[in-house]
Amino acid sequence: MIFRRLFLENIFSYRHAEFDFGGETADKNIVLIFGRNGYGKTSLTNAIKLLFAGPNDDMRSSILPGAKPKADEYVLGMGDEWMGIFNAHARRDGERDCWVRLVFEESGVEVEVERRWSIMDGGYKEELKIDIHGDATRHLVDEDAQHFLNERLPEDYLPFFFFDGEQIQRLAEANRSQTTREIERLLQLSPVDTLAEYLEKVARAWRNSDMPSHVKAVLARLERERAELEARAAEATDRQEVLTLEREDLERLIEQEDLYLDSRRTGQLVAAEGPLRVEHQQRREELEVLQLRIAEALPTNAFLLANSGLVSKAVEDIKKLFDNPSGAQAEILQDIYNSLPTDLFKSPHPSPLLTENQVRFYRERLAHLLQAYIPSPGMISDGVIQLETSRARQLLTLLEHALQSSQERDDRVMQLREAVRLKNHIRTIQDKLDDISSMPNEEQQEYIERKADNNRRRERIGAIGKEHEEVDKSLRDFANKIEAKGNEIRAQEKKVSVSEKNRRKLDRTEALKRFFARYKNELKKTKRAAIEEAINRRFRELMTSHGLIAHIRVDEFFGVHYLDAQGNPVGMASISAGMKQLAATALLWALKEVSEKDVPIVIDTPLARIDRQHQENLLTRYYPQAGKQIIILPTDAEIDREKHALIAPRIYREYLLENSDGQDTKVVEAPIFPAENSHV
Repeated sequence: MIFRRLFLENIFSYRHAEFDFGGETADKNIVLIFGRNGYGKTSLTNAIKLLFAGPNDDMRSSILPGAKPKADEYVLGMGDEWMGIFNAHARRDGERDCWVRLVFEESGVEVEVERRWSIMDGGYKEELKIDIHGDATRHLVDEDAQHFLNERLPEDYLPFFFFDGEQIQRLAEANRSQTTREIERLLQLSPVDTLAEYLEKVARAWRNSDMPSHVKAVLARLERERAELEARAAEATDRQEVLTLEREDLERLIEQEDLYLDSRRTGQLVAAEGPLRVEHQQRREELEVLQLRIAEALPTNAFLLANSGLVSKAVEDIKKLFDNPSGAQAEILQDIYNSLPTDLFKSPHPSPLLTENQVRFYRERLAHLLQAYIPSPGMISDGVIQLETSRARQLLTLLEHALQSSQERDDRVMQLREAVRLKNHIRTIQDKLDDISSMPNEEQQEYIERKADNNRRRERIGAIGKEHEEVDKSLRDFANKIEAKGNEIRAQEKKVSVSEKNRRKLDRTEALKRFFARYKNELKKTKRAAIEEAINRRFRELMTSHGLIAHIRVDEFFGVHYLDAQGNPVGMASISAGMKQLAATALLWALKEVSEKDVPIVIDTPLARIDRQHQENLLTRYYPQAGKQIIILPTDAEIDREKHALIAPRIYREYLLENSDGQDTKVVEAPIFPAENSHV
């Protein structure tokens, strides 16, 4: 598939726009569409996604943190929260239609696809039509047209070909069930599951034909219960996805806001900021070392060291046990009780020898008789502490040691005071870093409010983490219940005697299911091995200045795991956002290579979060090789003259996006750096 022309009408930030993507060659495969933030790059990517899949779950989940609007809300808007897909100028001018039209080519045949939305009283109408210009033009509409698109690019494939460079890192950090399903579809593994499902339906129909009505009723109830559990699990999965997207949006906003807040501080502070940050880091490191030393040295009896007054009173009360004559008597009797029954039956032995039963009998009787003479702790103490003498002696030793450990106590006090001092010093440095006293009052207020908003975002991320854990737990619970319900259904079905004819059919069906299960497992092993080889090869091409990740392992569910040079797991928290983005890019590259899907790649914000050296690796290694047609949408902060020169030999078209009011993107075909673009 190669994109030829794209037309946008009254959709998102585009009133009228046309892109000509024709002209690619084996040596020139890149279209560069350059625009500042808010100028229409994301609108363009979303319009292409809408053309292929309509307002699907993924698109609806991405617009509002923590919520997923309905399809009509996504199209028409939700008040101030979301303005819908219609261009704002067009709506004000009374326009009733918006549409996306794409002309693409495959196998020498030109295909024209248009998806249109028309505002009507009380809602809207969506139309999809396709014209296939072969030997004779074919016309497809609505369901037939969508089926045609799904055969070429199902909605599950979209995240692997049309994506935001800032957001793809989630592929590198999550081994989620949805991502697994998407990868299995991309690798053409899911049709095997579909075939197994149809076989199961056929087998169930054969069983049902021999079932009594009361058994059918029981099975129908069990199926409803399982379907309800599956629906609730699907809701939990959707919530999991929404939480993940919300967290990613918040993290991006926090990063952007931190940069803005740093830029608002005074020039005088900026000059002093370097030393302050160095000192801030040094004091934090000192505090961490001190806290570790305290944690290791602080004994388990720290509460005794801190409460010497109470310890002294306890020692006095325990000593009363030993000063009491009854206490001394009790101690002697306890010693006799512990030793006499054993010592009495030691060698030399009587003649004739007592039997083992006799020895056991007399020993137990002797112990029982002695026990009667040992007073209880309450009888031998006048104080508040009532203990057996042996336990009282152990406790007294412990408490007296605590009273005598004045040096140890002083050392712990000094360490704790030093920790408090370091914390206060760190707080003072942070206050200096946050100083905004030289700003005008209005700017100070804005700074304070925006900083508070950012802190609330951080708190929300913490809450999302906890809710994510709860959802994960509920999903595991649902999976167990669904499996149990399935076992119950199968057990009920096995109770039914089937006819000999149906039995032969069922046996063949089970054999086929086992065959296809083995076939899928072998296919997955082959695909998994190919992806693991490709992702490591591509990652080494992209990541050339860091040895933290020595190998990327792909598990049987296509989840990715990072290992160091010794084969130990690398914690996700240790991997920077830029490194995750490079790992995700390597995964996308590997998936496209293994799947052999010939689809254009559209990348919004391609170089975000990545340092300059690895940006150059992407520009010189990934984009020239990733596909026959690559459409890149960078910001002015991502592509400068020097980086542009790196990919200039591969560029065959360039566009500039202009959008002064944020609601009417103009498309201009022109070189970004005219003086150095004689090739265009």
